[in-house]
Amino acid sequence: MDLAVKLVLDVEHVHDLNLINRDLKSDNLLIAADKSIKIADFGVARIDVLTEGMTPETGTYHWMAP
Repeated sequence: MDLAVKLVLDVEHVHDLNLINRDLKSDNLLIAADKSIKIADFGVARIDVLTEGMTPETGTYHWMAP
């Protein structure tokens, strides 16, 4: 459960920077021996802009919300 809480806090931090990863999945989470988490692969990330829409269906299909 500790890793889940750390992940939520890390995603919140990324969102506070006005970034959206858009491909958050287990393959893109790097977990170190000290249990710290690094979010990787910001290749399809976007700056959160309220005036533009996001490109639909970007990311990994099996990890997308329904």
